[in-house]
Amino acid sequence: MENNITTLIVEAQGGNTVAFHKLVSYHDERVMILALQLTRDKQDAENLYQEVFMKAYKAIGSFRLESEFFTWLYRITVNSFYNLQRKVSRIQQQESLVPEKDSTHDIADDSIPSAANDELIANLLFYLLLHDQNPGKRLKAVKLLQNSQPAQETKMVLVSALLTDSNPGIRLKSIRLLSTYEPGKIIQDACMKVLLEDENEAVRLSAMDIMEMAPDVSMIPALQVVSVLDENDFIRDRAQELLRIFSSDETDSRVEAES
Repeated sequence: MENNITTLIVEAQGGNTVAFHKLVSYHDERVMILALQLTRDKQDAENLYQEVFMKAYKAIGSFRLESEFFTWLYRITVNSFYNLQRKVSRIQQQESLVPEKDSTHDIADDSIPSAANDELIANLLFYLLLHDQNPGKRLKAVKLLQNSQPAQETKMVLVSALLTDSNPGIRLKSIRLLSTYEPGKIIQDACMKVLLEDENEAVRLSAMDIMEMAPDVSMIPALQVVSVLDENDFIRDRAQELLRIFSSDETDSRVEAES
């Protein structure tokens, strides 16, 4: 199947419309299901479906064979849906400026859920943040997640982005968003790894911020290394200061025990 898809893609890129229609037939059901999940409306889903394949036909020449074709279609679908949502939002804003607006507008406005709090949209943002090859889109995804309610799944996705994303801006945005969560063991462990391994000073400083929120003795080995080896004087000083806090707490505990 994969070889057949690749052959059809190459032929479609050469202008063979029959090959493109065959590609559509292989993927149309999955795209329609995704469109229905996004729009939750049959007519809107059909319109989105048509727009996706129109865009795919126009852009087929730019498709790179190292990616999966459906992943490419998935991104087109999601981006087209976002564009649709922005158009709807602009229309609603324009309608809100009309002096006399009947109650049906208010009902329609209230019935539209906040995208950031919608579970499906959150899942799509997770996908974009972890899988999209465009750093601009990944950065946009993590920015949009700022508006979502803190959740375990969101935290895990942000930790994953912090530890694996090659773009320092995305890592920085992820760790700053993680600072709004309760600094439990998962976040603390991620911060220690970042402090020891991340090349970006701003990201390491943000890791220190979180570690200082809830100091734990498990941090001591990492802090000892950083206090000596980190190239940034400010980070070294902060690590040393945190180590002094641990040392002071240990002394106080011994005094209490002896008394």
